[in-house]
Amino acid sequence: MLASKRRPLSIGLVILGASDICLLLAVIYASVLDKLFILLVVLVFISCTTPLLVERISRYAKRFLQSKGELASLKHERDILLLQFTQQLARAIEDERQSLKREIHDGLMQELSALLLQVSVMIMRNSGDGVLQLNATDVAKLEAALRRAVIETRSLMSVLHASELVLEK
Repeated sequence: MLASKRRPLSIGLVILGASDICLLLAVIYASVLDKLFILLVVLVFISCTTPLLVERISRYAKRFLQSKGELASLKHERDILLLQFTQQLARAIEDERQSLKREIHDGLMQELSALLLQVSVMIMRNSGDGVLQLNATDVAKLEAALRRAVIETRSLMSVLHASELVLEK
């Protein structure tokens, strides 16, 4: 479509240039040969065609300015949409960050805090003379707490992986 609009413009410019060259040659010819009639014909031709050429150039200029205005308007609309999408993306990222923060606090941090408390209590109860002695029940409790923490971490990682897949789309 753009090529079809350029073709009439380039043809018009070629015709305009060719007519200017022909007029210039006619004026030179008439001046050299002292032909007043040819100068009169050239003057009539210029008088008749100048308003047409001026009108055509004015139309091109108006279309150019209109197209320029439309492009500026489209650019402004695009910039507004880009700003809106950027703000939406920033809000979505912040919402996801807050959600992740809550999940870590409510899940993984609770498990790790409970595990730390269990280890601290076991150390206080079972350390004597600088030697830590744990029985099988205490070790099993620690193992179960660690497994819960690992499961919670895996769950959180799978949620994060699902978020990554959504962002890739």
